[in-house]
Amino acid sequence: MKICVTGSNGFVGSALLPALTGRGHEVVAVTRASGEGVNRSDHIEWVHCDLEQSSLRADQLVGVDVVVHLAGRAHVLREQGKDPLAAFRRANVEATRKFAEASAQAGVKRFVFVSSIGVHGSSLANGETVTEASSAVPMEPYGISKLEAEEALWEVSGSSGMDVVVLRPALVAGYGAPGNLARLGKLINRGVPVPVPLQDNARSFVSLNNLNGLVLRTLEAPAASGETFLAAEQTCPSTLEVMSLIGEGLGRPVRSVPLPGPFLRLGAKAVGKSDLYDKIFGDLRVDATKARQQLGWDVVEPLGEALRDVGRGLRS
Repeated sequence: MKICVTGSNGFVGSALLPALTGRGHEVVAVTRASGEGVNRSDHIEWVHCDLEQSSLRADQLVGVDVVVHLAGRAHVLREQGKDPLAAFRRANVEATRKFAEASAQAGVKRFVFVSSIGVHGSSLANGETVTEASSAVPMEPYGISKLEAEEALWEVSGSSGMDVVVLRPALVAGYGAPGNLARLGKLINRGVPVPVPLQDNARSFVSLNNLNGLVLRTLEAPAASGETFLAAEQTCPSTLEVMSLIGEGLGRPVRSVPLPGPFLRLGAKAVGKSDLYDKIFGDLRVDATKARQQLGWDVVEPLGEALRDVGRGLRS
């Protein structure tokens, strides 16, 4: 098949491309950066396009069977804009809608959208577990924009007949992981003591290779048609366990300072970091049974190894 992948030079995309070509697929790799990306192959056609500025034309997508849409705005650790939600909507909603419309016009059969578990919020209290049936209640601009992008895609699908599949991955762990995993890893690497709650939390993750395995499952599977799937491992480590595994990859010991959770939360609130506290220390258990049962998705990489890879990536 011919697969178009946006965000091809990103964390997930750069690992997905060799998985696709290794299975004999032809790839149209879309990236904001000029020139070819890190993956060079006779089976990859590189296309330079900033989807936020101008979408690909339908004639550039003729012959493409499936689109995997990874591009978007994420991992803004220090937001500088005056209106973050507007910026996220431009990149994640408007650009996605225009690209989907061009894809449908070109005759693309299936549009696989990698959304985020963030559409369900940053954390859940009372030991709740997120499933596809759980309410979508995003609490921040990124999650709001991802949910609105999903809704835009269902509208395009309804008017055009193009098949849509939505994936909502938990935080992705692997070599080169950005965002909060990289932030924790850098603190560990510098030997900075990290305050942690006395009571362990539990958070779901998905390894980079396992997520891409799920993407591969969605390309052709009839059971994926018109469906939304969560993506997460079956184990839910605590943040301290996550830090320890990243530390193993770095070859560095973890220096933690256990403190009462309410005290830490109060401190985070005082400096305007309540959302960050919830993302790192809150509970978020994700049940991906639907993907396992409906698509036969299985684990090819242990989560512990993916978390060690986070550390290895920071060490190299």
